[in-house]
Parts: sequence; structure tokens; C-alpha cells
Amino acid sequence: MEHYEIEDVRNRPKRPLQPLRAELHTQSILAHLRLTNAHETDIISDLHCEIEANFSMQRDSLGALGERGIRALAPRSELHFHLGSLIEILQTNEPVVTFRFSYTFHDAPMVQSATFHLADWNRSAIMQSPVELALVQLGEKLDKMNGQIEGLRKTAEAYTNAVADGSGLRLSQRSIHALKDVPQLFDPREFDAAGYCIIASISLDDAYAIARLRYFPNDQAKELYEQISPEVRSRFEKHFKIDFSEED
Repeated sequence: MEHYEIEDVRNRPKRPLQPLRAELHTQSILAHLRLTNAHETDIISDLHCEIEANFSMQRDSLGALGERGIRALAPRSELHFHLGSLIEILQTNEPVVTFRFSYTFHDAPMVQSATFHLADWNRSAIMQSPVELALVQLGEKLDKMNGQIEGLRKTAEAYTNAVADGSGLRLSQRSIHALKDVPQLFDPREFDAAGYCIIASISLDDAYAIARLRYFPNDQAKELYEQISPEVRSRFEKHFKIDFSEED
């Protein structure tokens, strides 16, 4: 044999590993049996269980486990079976329960048993279960997410109000001046020709003629502006500030 083959045989367990894990757990004040197939890839089939206990249990949930059994327990999966109230179980002096399992694994019959002394839990503290703890943490995360979403909503609302007319904070200033009956004219540089059409109710050609003035020197722009019809200028100056003395 090669060296690696010898090492492989030497490191093999003397007994076949049993894939079934039987554990007793509590959730709040309830006791339950947890069965787990610890194998990574292969199933446990035809699982049956005989139960012996010196206290009364919730036999309804365990009846199928003994009578019908479990046809197949998938790899890395688990099942839970309710035993009863831990408070009621601990009323019995030294409560003990034994589970004897028989099943098939890799086409071979397997048997194993597990005995639990529930009196060991007497006077022990029942802490918050993992499920309850996970729910609390989930609730905290949801509350945090709700706060973040509310912040995003307010930011989006403020942004929408700010860009409603393309003028940002000046919109609120104009609104205040309007309420005070104080004329508030727009800066022509804030809008394009399409904006002139909508606000001043002038034609698109006249609007483009005015919009092009910003590319000329002030004195030449003033001269070209005076060539536009008085009616158009009157409509435009009703909403926009005209000042050719400002330097760009």
C-alpha cells in the first residue's frame, strides 16, 4: 500500500459515525426534542423512536415519531417535537426521559439512544431564546431602517420643492414677497428661452432673441434689446429684471 492509503485507514474511526443528533432544548417555558441529520450529503431514512419517561408528556406531537416514523430526514436538516411545559415537567421528582432511535443510514441499520435528566434544569434561569433574541434584533433593525427611509423622504421632498421652478431658495423668497405685495422680478440668467416663453407669454422667436443677448457686451445687448417690439419688452419686463449696466 502507498503511504497515503495507510494513513487513510489508520485515521478512520473504529466505529461508524452516527449522523443523528438528539438534543433537548427549551423555548421560553416549553421543552422540545430536536433531531438533526448532521451528515453533509446523505439522508437518514425510516427513523423510528421509542420513548420512556417517568412524567407525562405531550404525546400528540410525539405519536407520529413512534408510530409512523420519519421516512427521510434530509442532510443538514432538523425537526422539532414538543414535549410539554417545563414547569409542569419539573413538578415530577427527578424527571428522566430516554429516546431509543432506530433508522437506516448508508443501507445499514443503526440504533442509538439518548437519556436526559431534566432535573438538571431545576432552579436554572430560562434566558431569552435565540428566536426571541433574533426577533428583537430584527425589530431594532426595522426601526432603524424606517428612520433612514423617513430621512430620505424628507430629503427628497425638500429637493423637489427646491427645484420646482429651478430657482431653489429664491422661490420661497418670491412667495414671501408676493404675500407682502412686493414686486419680485426674476433674473433672466436663471432661465432659458423656453422659460421666457412660459413665464412672459412671448413667442419662441422673441424668447430666443432675448436669450442671445447674454452673449453680447452690455452696450450692444442694450441696443439689440431696444430693437425688439415694445409689446414683447413690456411682457418680458413684467416678470424679468432688465439691467444692462451689470458686468458679467
